[in-house]
Amino acid sequence: MRFIQNHIADSDSGFVDEATLDWTTAHFAERLGESKRAIAVCAFVLDVLSTCWSCEMNCVPDRIEAGLQVAATLARYVERV
Repeated sequence: MRFIQNHIADSDSGFVDEATLDWTTAHFAERLGESKRAIAVCAFVLDVLSTCWSCEMNCVPDRIEAGLQVAATLARYVERV
C-alpha cells in the first residue's frame, strides 16, 4: 500500500491523482485477488497513520493539512468503489 500512497499523492500539496489511484488500485486488486475496495481501504488506513506519524514527529501545520486532504480524497474514493 505504500507504493500506492507514494505514487498517487503529493504530500506537500495534498493533491491526489485520482485516475492513477483508480488504475493502481485495480491493478493491485487483480494481482492480489482482492477487491478494489479492500485495496482502497488499506491505502486510506496507511495514509491516516502516516499523517498521524507526521504530526507526532514534526507537526508542520501545512503538511498535516495536506495529509488530511489526501485522506479525505481517499475516503471519498473508498465510498465509490
